[in-house]
Amino acid sequence: MHTFTLKLAAVVGVFALESFHYCLRIKLTTDAFLNQRVLCDTLSTNFYEAV
Repeated sequence: MHTFTLKLAAVVGVFALESFHYCLRIKLTTDAFLNQRVLCDTLSTNFYEAV
């Protein structure tokens, strides 16, 4: 019984960690994408103003 509880805790812990990493990766990717979009908007605005 005790080993089952430990295994369950380990599985839950690993799952939580994986979920955290997954969310973090999505957040980083989203941030990078947004920054890229802002950069593109800024560049195109500057380009139009220059032209």
